[in-house]
Amino acid sequence: MKLRLVSSLPALLDSSLYRFSVSLVSLYIGFLVTPDLYGFYSSILLPLGLFQGLFEGLLRNTSSRLASDTSIQGLMQKIVRKAAYFWFFVLSLFTLFQSIRMGIGSVELLSVAPILITPFILTKSAAIQRQFQLDNKWWLIFRARSIGSSVCLGICLLGLYATRSLFWAALFLPVSEIVIYLMLNKKIKREPNYPAIQVFKTKILEARREIGSFLIFQGFFWVQSSVDRLIVSLFASASNTGLFFFSTAISRLPSEISIGTMNTLLRNGLHEKQEEDQKNRLTIASARKLLLLNSLIFLLVSGLAVYLIPKLNTHLSKTSLLILILSCSAFFRGTSSTLWTRSIFERGAEGTRVTQLSSILFTAIGGLVCCFDLFAGVTFMAFREIATSIWVLWNWRYFGSTRLFIETALVTSAAILITLFAMAYLR
Repeated sequence: MKLRLVSSLPALLDSSLYRFSVSLVSLYIGFLVTPDLYGFYSSILLPLGLFQGLFEGLLRNTSSRLASDTSIQGLMQKIVRKAAYFWFFVLSLFTLFQSIRMGIGSVELLSVAPILITPFILTKSAAIQRQFQLDNKWWLIFRARSIGSSVCLGICLLGLYATRSLFWAALFLPVSEIVIYLMLNKKIKREPNYPAIQVFKTKILEARREIGSFLIFQGFFWVQSSVDRLIVSLFASASNTGLFFFSTAISRLPSEISIGTMNTLLRNGLHEKQEEDQKNRLTIASARKLLLLNSLIFLLVSGLAVYLIPKLNTHLSKTSLLILILSCSAFFRGTSSTLWTRSIFERGAEGTRVTQLSSILFTAIGGLVCCFDLFAGVTFMAFREIATSIWVLWNWRYFGSTRLFIETALVTSAAILITLFAMAYLR
């Protein structure tokens, strides 16, 4: 059963381009500065990522049944504006704390100042992008992001190459979002004037409950995906923080983009299917495509870790082994993501809460181990993902796909062997 790509393509391209451009700037500066500075820069992006997931995501949540209600939109805008001011202080305090803990100088501290005002810019940009999303004008958003990201990416990469300053990396996101805002604002001339929030009390309570549920779900998702990096950024040394963040960025980014894209298509397809047999065939088709895609990504990242990274920079040569193990871990995460998406679709987020909590617990343990020994920590994470994949293999029986069971078993076994041989080569 073919996945329906055309209707989702602009949104997927927009999301992928955003993540790719931000990560490219982050990775490029990792090659130019010391692990200490890179760890400092990457760690202060974590609270910003939480703001994006919670409040920028709230403005872009067009799937809500309250999405088209202008009165409720006024309430959401008010919440997000207040959150932007609060997050400015959170980012400022966290940045100051990290600079003191990691021994960062005042020049480097001032160079990341553009990150502190980013919540205000993201709020304006997300609000105007949301209007185009509601009108299903994703191609206009993607066009604006393509131009804004390309221009700002070129300027910031040149600035990074010339100065080796964190300022250019910190400047990329706010400036690119300003360009996107200005380009889209020209299309609509003005932002809508939301009416005063004078709606029935029951409607306000209903809206607040829905907003609260969304924020809780997004916060839970952020913790699940970032708790290891948060723990490392708070307790590991500055150098180990930089090495860990650099390794995770290279090893996880391609896999996360492919997983996010395929699972978005799967969710869209499941909503269209009525019969259980059709949903099962769609799930199997999605899992098989993702298995092939992640296998290619694993081979590519492993090749970079073994042959390219050691030759580029001496202070990053330590990350080769970490990248190799984390890419194997990301591959195994991909094998379980399709069934995970199907489980959430069938049972809802509440029905998978125990599994999510256990995932957070083991990820947090892996982060704690990384604070003392990076190699031991990432190895623990890889074993956890292998155990999850075994559970997934067992559960594929539910869909009655013996062929997929054999394919997944063979490919995952090959990935383990490749990782072991590559580890022996690097050592």
